[in-house]
Amino acid sequence: MPAREEQRSIRSDATFYGHIVGLSLERGDLPYSAEFPGKMYARFEHSGQSSTYLVPDWELFTLLARHLCDNARMRMETGNYAYAKLWIKKTKEGWSVYVP
Repeated sequence: MPAREEQRSIRSDATFYGHIVGLSLERGDLPYSAEFPGKMYARFEHSGQSSTYLVPDWELFTLLARHLCDNARMRMETGNYAYAKLWIKKTKEGWSVYVP
């Protein structure tokens, strides 16, 4: 995750992000602090570039986790994940994470 640079958030309009390669939770002062982590992150790769975005809610985080698991399986079985380029959008029904 980028330190001290302005963090971009995943947007609700249809946007291409690339291949999901990681998910993480903000650490916080665990394990005995009353403070708890409040931010979730997703990391994407495309054309040799890596980008990290804030994930706005747990529903989207859950959908991205499924795609991350699929990417891991594809990577182990085929050696790449070229077919898992993700587009993300939010509609009145909720988040949509899809491969065109």
